[in-house]
This record gives sequence, structure tokens and C-alpha cells, in this order.
Amino acid sequence: MNFHSLFKKTTVTRNIFFILTDAILIAVSVWLAFLIRFDGLVPAPYLHFIFETVGLAAIFTIPIFYSQGLYSFSWSYVSASELISLFKATSISFLFLGAAIYISKDFTSFATFPRSIIFISYIFVFVLCGANLFAHYRVQQVAEKGKNTYYRSGRCRRADFKKHVFGCKQPVYSGWIY
Repeated sequence: MNFHSLFKKTTVTRNIFFILTDAILIAVSVWLAFLIRFDGLVPAPYLHFIFETVGLAAIFTIPIFYSQGLYSFSWSYVSASELISLFKATSISFLFLGAAIYISKDFTSFATFPRSIIFISYIFVFVLCGANLFAHYRVQQVAEKGKNTYYRSGRCRRADFKKHVFGCKQPVYSGWIY
């Protein structure tokens, strides 16, 4: 197997990249939530909660993100609907996380779990994963700079207007067409 074939741009490698990135952002979100909750210094009895919460949040969040289609949309058609999907997926996953922690509160490991961590983590996951999606979209736009994009009915399709219509190679116009 060739080393370069591992990093070839395919749907699978893109999904793996986003899943790993989201897993890292979920871990950072939970860690930041604990730091905010405890004013920058997490007490020793609460340190084990960080790893348990990261594991549970990743177990719930990543499959729900996948089922909501956050890893399988076309960057040419990105819109507010992806932001709504991110909001729904994050809300559903953290409802499951909250329910799992509430159900396990009778176990000694989660008896003293600070419940505010769930809400703070939720906000961080939504913001950081949303920023990740937006950053990838912007990188995609910068990479495609110079290509003309025409918009119609809120949808986007790439076209070199002159090339396709008039047979020329020089672009004519890039903008909103109604």
C-alpha cells in the first residue's frame, strides 16, 4: 500500500478527518467546560470525570453527527440548513449524554458529577464543531478562488459561464443570477 494513497482525497478520508477532528474538539470542549466550572483548576476528585465524560460525549455525538448528515454534504451547497443540523445533532447527543449521566447517578462514579458540565460542554461542542465546519468551508472557498460560481435559487453550481455557453476560456461574471 502506497503512503500517498492513505491521504488521497476521498469521501472516506474526508469523513475520517472530520470524525477525528470532532473527537478532538469534543475532548477539548469537555476539558474547557471543567476548567470553566472549577475556575481554572479542576480538583483531584473530579479529574476522572473528564475522561468518562469525553468518552460518553464522543460515543453519543459522533454517531448522531453522522446520522444527521454532517459528514456527507456537498461543500458547494453549504447553507444554514447545516447549521440547523449541527444544532439538532448537538442537542440530541447532549440530551442522551445528560440522560446517561442522570441514569448512572446512582453509581458511585457519577454520584458527585457536576451537572453544569453538560450545558457548558454542549455550548463548546456546538461552537467548536461549527467553527470547524465553517473553517473547512472557507478553506474550500479559498482553494477554489478564481473559479467562477453562479448561484440560482439558493443553490450553487460551478460553471465557467463563457466556457460552457460561448466556448471561451475566460470567465465573464461571477455573482448572483436570478
